[in-house]
Parts: sequence; C-alpha cells; structure tokens
Amino acid sequence: MNYRVFALLTLVAAPLLAIVADSMASSRHGHDGAAGQTQALPAVQPPAPAPKVKPEPAPQPLPALSAAPAFGQPIPGAGEPMLPLGDANAQDASDPPQNASR
Repeated sequence: MNYRVFALLTLVAAPLLAIVADSMASSRHGHDGAAGQTQALPAVQPPAPAPKVKPEPAPQPLPALSAAPAFGQPIPGAGEPMLPLGDANAQDASDPPQNASR
C-alpha cells in the first residue's frame, strides 16, 4: 500500500470511527449527556486563609577580606604555555606563526 493512500485513509477513517464509537457509547448508557446535568451542583467552599508568616531577619553581611586580590589584573604566568615545549616543538617556537593546519 502506498504511503499517501494509507495517510488519506487514516485521515478519512479516524473521524468516522470516532463518531461511530461515540454514538455507540451514548446508546449503551441510554441517556444524553445534557440530561444528567439537571441536578444542581453543591456550593463550593472557599479555601482556608493562609497562615501568617513571620518575616525572616536580614542576613548578616559577609566580613571583608583583608587580602583581597587585585581584581582585573592578570594572573602571574598567564602568558606562558601550560606545558613546556618538547624537543620536537622547540624549532616551531622560534618560527613566526603560519598556517595552523600544518
């Protein structure tokens, strides 16, 4: 069966199947859905009031650090390579940077 034919049959048959199932379900119960709503619903009770909550005290400020680092300054050794250059890469270190793909 072709996919398009299957999709078309599914789109046509699904609503028809739902209508048939709905009509059979309502005929089994023997009454309409609107007939059961003639009774008055009980009154809804309002929810209980929320308990009073005590406000929390403001947090204590953190103590000032006496030896705070100089913010915005580079870390010592930031420009150095993380790993030392080996013998194979020592010759490349003196060369000017070229293509990164070599």
